Amino acid sequence: MSREKTSISSLNLNKIGGRIAFVRLKNGQTQEQFALTIGISKGNLSGIETNKSFPSYNPIVQILKNYDLDPLWLLTGEGEMIRASKNEAGKSGKDILLYDRNDGDEVRSSRAEYEVSPEMAELVGKTRKILSSDTDYAASLSANIRSFHHAITTEEHMHRMDSDMSEVKDAIKTLLGECDEIKERLSRSDSAVRREDTEEQRDNVRKKRAV
Repeated sequence: MSREKTSISSLNLNKIGGRIAFVRLKNGQTQEQFALTIGISKGNLSGIETNKSFPSYNPIVQILKNYDLDPLWLLTGEGEMIRASKNEAGKSGKDILLYDRNDGDEVRSSRAEYEVSPEMAELVGKTRKILSSDTDYAASLSANIRSFHHAITTEEHMHRMDSDMSEVKDAIKTLLGECDEIKERLSRSDSAVRREDTEEQRDNVRKKRAV
């Protein structure tokens, strides 16, 4: 037990392996017990905890399901370790969904507005690993991510502008329709005034003749 207390104090929680080891030790389990719970071998777990390998989909989902963890914390180290209750998640309206490829079970958390599929979870882990490395790959990937994000943001902005322009066009059509109605009313009113003037002139002529 004392050896486990010493180990837990030296864990690197910036790495997913360190966070998984932290969960195991916090729950007082040996590697053999923890590996059995999440459906992998002890050797595989040892490689994960020492960050020599990255956990695959199913172990991640099993860890989240069995230890009630927040997916964002487990995958990135951000936020709270324990996931929000269902009531709190419902209030936020922002769920992360991680799906077990085999049985379709889902684990919810109130940490983001998007869904994290197994493929996305894998990509997040690989992206984090690359960006954390002190290599040219990290700089290149970072530049590409920013470029792609800018392109997507610009495209979304253009879509919003198109939508706004469509609304403006509809509003202009409505205004033009109203203007046409006003013109028609003015035209009818002007015609009525002219008819009244003509009748008055005729009355004046008749009066003069009578005199």
